[in-house]
Amino acid sequence: MREARQPINGLAASAVEYFRDVACPAISESIFDPGSKSKALAACILAHHIADWASEVAAWEEMRADCPYSEALREIALGAKHFQVKNVEVIRAAATDGLRTRGYGTGPYGRGPYGPAIHTMAKRCPTADLEWTHVGEMLKLVRTWWADKLA
Repeated sequence: MREARQPINGLAASAVEYFRDVACPAISESIFDPGSKSKALAACILAHHIADWASEVAAWEEMRADCPYSEALREIALGAKHFQVKNVEVIRAAATDGLRTRGYGTGPYGRGPYGPAIHTMAKRCPTADLEWTHVGEMLKLVRTWWADKLA
């Protein structure tokens, strides 16, 4: 039997508050600073844990089936904790330079397509093929999915 969890005092009182006040700002910071490994990792970890806070709203099975890149987020979050990624079919190596991102000509020099960005090889859904994905684009899709789910 799963033990009932209590919100951390002062951090967030609900899933909506956690999403709005903790996860979304981290995701936005990662998107704004696409070359920051620490911001990308923190955003992926916090985004993955939205599911823990929103267990009344979306079951793990639903999130894993419907939320874009949910397995990749899980592997990144757990890989950060355990120093390795178990499921290489979901996510492979990260690259920080030399890959072209969508959005050519957008953003200032040093950001987006003109600067370094964190990429990963991941599956958008369990049945999809592995593809190079910009972590910021992955996080945008996850943020949108949760915003719709928690609305």
